[in-house]
Amino acid sequence: MSAALTHSVQDYLEVILQLSADNNSVRVTDIAKRLEIAKASVTQAINNMHALGLVHTEKYGPVSLTEKGRREAKKVKYKHIILKNFLVNVLKVEENIADNDACLMEHAISTESIVALLDFLKEKGFLDTEFDCKEVKVLLTTSCLSDLKPGGKGKIVKVEAQGSLRRRILEMGITTGDLILVKRIAPMGDPMEICIKDYNLSLRKNEANAILVEVV
Repeated sequence: MSAALTHSVQDYLEVILQLSADNNSVRVTDIAKRLEIAKASVTQAINNMHALGLVHTEKYGPVSLTEKGRREAKKVKYKHIILKNFLVNVLKVEENIADNDACLMEHAISTESIVALLDFLKEKGFLDTEFDCKEVKVLLTTSCLSDLKPGGKGKIVKVEAQGSLRRRILEMGITTGDLILVKRIAPMGDPMEICIKDYNLSLRKNEANAILVEVV
C-alpha cells in the first residue's frame, strides 16, 4: 500500500492548488504568505515534495503541481468540501468554525468514511456544492500505480494518460479491471516491474503515474 502523505504536505498541496487557480505562476513567497510561515521552511518543504514527484520547480522559479500532485491536492480539497457541507448543512455549525474544523478533519478521516459521507449528503440533498460525485469518488478511492510498494496489489480503475502515452499503455495489455502485482522497483523508483495476466511488464514512472488503481 502507498505511504500516506503527511498533514503538512497535504496542506502545501491544497494551498498550491488554490493559488494556481488564481495565478498560473505560484512562487515560494506566495505560499509562505498564505501559510504565514518562513520562506526557508517553504523551500525545504518544496524540495521534499519535488523528491516525491508532487511538484515541478526550479531554483528561484515558480512552483507547479505534477499530475500526481494535482490529484492528491484535489483529494484534500474535496474532503474539505464534503466535511464542511456536513458540518454546516447537517449539524448547523457556524460556517467559519466548520471551515476550521474541516481543515483538521480532512487529514484524519478514512477513505471509507468520506465516501459514505458523500453518499449520505447526496442522497439527503445536503450537498450544496456542484461537482461530479462519481468522478470525485474515483479520485478519493484510487492511488497511482507508482505509489504501490513491492508486493502491493491493485485493481486498475482508470488509465488517465492521453495521446501516445495512453496508446502505449493500452498496447501493453493494461485495461480497466485487471489485477496488478508490483514485483520489484528499481533503486531510484524507475522503472517498476509488475505482473498482470500472468506475464511481467516493466513500466516507466510516468506510465505508472498515469494508471489509477484501487488497492486490494
